[in-house]
Amino acid sequence: MARTSATERFKTILGILEQEFGQRQPYRPHPPVEQALFTVLLKDGQEAPAERALRRLQREFVDWNETRVSEAEYLDRILGKGFPQGVGELVRSTLTAIFNHSQAMNLDDIMGLDPQAAGTRLKKLDVMPSRVSGELLLANLNYGKLPEGAGLLRVARRTKLVRPGPPHSQMRGLRRISPNTRVPRVFHAFEMLAERICTAEDFDCAGCPIKSLCPTGVEKLKQLEIQKEKERQAQEAEKERSRKKRRQGRKARARKKAATKELKKAIQLRSKKLNISTSKQRERHRNTDAAGAVMMQTPSGKVKRVRNTKEKKKMTRKTSRSGQRKPATNSKNA
Repeated sequence: MARTSATERFKTILGILEQEFGQRQPYRPHPPVEQALFTVLLKDGQEAPAERALRRLQREFVDWNETRVSEAEYLDRILGKGFPQGVGELVRSTLTAIFNHSQAMNLDDIMGLDPQAAGTRLKKLDVMPSRVSGELLLANLNYGKLPEGAGLLRVARRTKLVRPGPPHSQMRGLRRISPNTRVPRVFHAFEMLAERICTAEDFDCAGCPIKSLCPTGVEKLKQLEIQKEKERQAQEAEKERSRKKRRQGRKARARKKAATKELKKAIQLRSKKLNISTSKQRERHRNTDAAGAVMMQTPSGKVKRVRNTKEKKKMTRKTSRSGQRKPATNSKNA
């Protein structure tokens, strides 16, 4: 019953992946190095785009060794916009793995082995993508069963299609639920998902086409939702603290403004009273300045300034009288 359930889930997952990444079509095998690059360049499971991209690389470079030492960004530009970013790096990694293995651009020693031994040797190529190793076995060595691939097993573990255990045991379980007639299609679909989305680290469950069928993806998405909810609550709390701080600031400014207004009002009232008495003093000073400062010589020789208005008027009259007598005195003497 559990096996039937796993088989049904497997068929459902395979159908979704083939809709997303294309169904791998039968194609003629190429020489080993070209076959490795052809696998990397295989787009939507169709042969024609990969053939055209392979010819573009052959026209651009003298040999595959020159391609190996080129920049990944330059390779991406040659391949064009039809290929996602990162395919150039896969091309470099594949050619580097081949060169590190034999110090030459060939895999003749591996292709001369039986499929089982060749598969073991291919797995030892460190930077060789597992999809390339499996496709070499299927296309060039007529490997009769589902090849073991790191990406294939990673997807099978995360989707719980296989039970926990060593890789060879998990491959046996996966081969039981995978029909032999669909081996190339299964390998292509699962490896493409592992290469593009279900990577070893920082895998993007939100963008995975089978996220609803993958227990690992469901759990991770649940954790992401919890994390997003916590972040949202933290942001809301921060916004509330900011709003509270702004409200407190507005209240403090309002209190300060009210206090300043009251203070200004009190100052205005006080200034109004002070301005009345000051205006009187200023009026007296203006009268004093208009009439002039009347000086009186005291017996002690000190000079006293007239401060009282009445005294000022008296002194003004006395001065005017004394000024009128003096001409009469002068006329008598004359």
